[in-house]
Amino acid sequence: MSTLLVNGVQTQVIEVDVVSSDEKWNSYLLSDGTVLRQKTIITKVFQIINVKDIYGNPCYITYNQQVFDVSASNIETMHEQKTSKE
Repeated sequence: MSTLLVNGVQTQVIEVDVVSSDEKWNSYLLSDGTVLRQKTIITKVFQIINVKDIYGNPCYITYNQQVFDVSASNIETMHEQKTSKE
């Protein structure tokens, strides 16, 4: 058991291992033809000791990281067109 600072209060927590995950990509088509993909990966999970939500479920704190992928082949073409005009 350890403590984390949550909303200015030292809170007792226990780290919970992630045993399986299935992170999906969110895809966004931009007006310039670029496809931007994003997903959130949880890196650590802590259960707050002796705290439940209004339904009686345990409460958790997660640490996460955002991952991005860009398919920008159209941008390269646009850059080549712009530099050839100069």
